[in-house]
Amino acid sequence: MDKKYLLKSASAWSTQYESALVKSLIRGDTITQTVKSLVTEVPLTTPQLSTVLNTQYADFNRVATKEVYSGEPEQRFRYVGPLIPTSSDICIEMVEKQRPEGYTADEIAAGIKAGSGIVNWGGRVPNFNCNHAWQAIYEDSDI
Repeated sequence: MDKKYLLKSASAWSTQYESALVKSLIRGDTITQTVKSLVTEVPLTTPQLSTVLNTQYADFNRVATKEVYSGEPEQRFRYVGPLIPTSSDICIEMVEKQRPEGYTADEIAAGIKAGSGIVNWGGRVPNFNCNHAWQAIYEDSDI
């Protein structure tokens, strides 16, 4: 599938993806189960669907983290997640070279320069296929 087709069609499929993602979260489905339920309904391959859904799961995680800590401006975060063969240079640098003390919500909202790009609450910009998340840092090791 060429890029123009995917980009044009993506907006038409986004509602279907979003609905499937929410339903799968509510049911506790795995990504594999969600992909299997969509593969017959959406004209994308299984790897393409997996990429889209993995991105959406990560987006959901980042948005939820931002909302949970919205009233705690001093909370610090680190950027976490697996580095895989398709990880961007931006994400690799951010995961490997981030500050040990992490970043505040304001710094994340403003965007953190990493390599040739920016990382914010949405992950790397643009965040398509970004599977990294913000994790709160706690001083108390018992938490």
